[in-house]
Amino acid sequence: MSICGMLPYETASAEVAMAGGTTARVARTSRGFAASTPFPFVLLHGAGADGGRFDALLPHLSHAVAVDLPGHGGAGGAARREVAAYAADVAALARREGWVRPIVVGHSMGGAIALSLALDGGLELGGLGLLATGARLRVHPDVLAALADRRLPPALAGWMFGPSAPPDMVAGEREALGAAAASGALHADMAACDAFDVTARLGELTLPAAVVVGDADRMTPPRLSEALVAGWGRREAISLTVVAGAGHYVVRERPDAVAEALADLLRRARAAVGE
Repeated sequence: MSICGMLPYETASAEVAMAGGTTARVARTSRGFAASTPFPFVLLHGAGADGGRFDALLPHLSHAVAVDLPGHGGAGGAARREVAAYAADVAALARREGWVRPIVVGHSMGGAIALSLALDGGLELGGLGLLATGARLRVHPDVLAALADRRLPPALAGWMFGPSAPPDMVAGEREALGAAAASGALHADMAACDAFDVTARLGELTLPAAVVVGDADRMTPPRLSEALVAGWGRREAISLTVVAGAGHYVVRERPDAVAEALADLLRRARAAVGE
């Protein structure tokens, strides 16, 4: 199921000055995207990634924008070392671009940023899409130690996918993560994830949300998604979709399942404000 059919996406190249002197880049939008139209999906990537990781999802969405966070993809500046700092950057971008009641969709670290935005960003959000993420994102000390030396742990790229992921997808991710490790961005991001914990504050959140996770996710296993649902401040406002066979990159392996969950979220977000 898709949202308003399969639509091509457009690339964007404008960089927007952000808090702290860094920059963020609106990397891609769905064709015909209009910032003033309510409920845009704002797609936030995970650690060491960029907005291009949503290329498989964007054709399913009629009103969406994928962002390169500072220090990633085509964006300027340096990678942040705190999730809250990334959230401040995205909040500044949202205000500058004039997005109306955005639905913030985050994968992995991007989900942590989305949660931080909802708790402390001071924005009127339409909802949250939380993909392969959690309220707490601990990282193994051995992974952090390797990344501190700008070395990519050999198994890390494989952990991103389910058993049926195409080998070329895994190989491409290994190459991209290797570059992010060499630049230091992946260590900064993983350190930010390791320090992130909003478990005690989930009860403050009552806005519409959709949680999606693959049942073969080894990075953020389904129990983290289940904990999000259990802790949400209004249980009827949040849904959980567990995608069979998908790994951590459920958004790339099964964009159709993610789009279906987001279509339902959009309906609920509109209903929450009487549309």
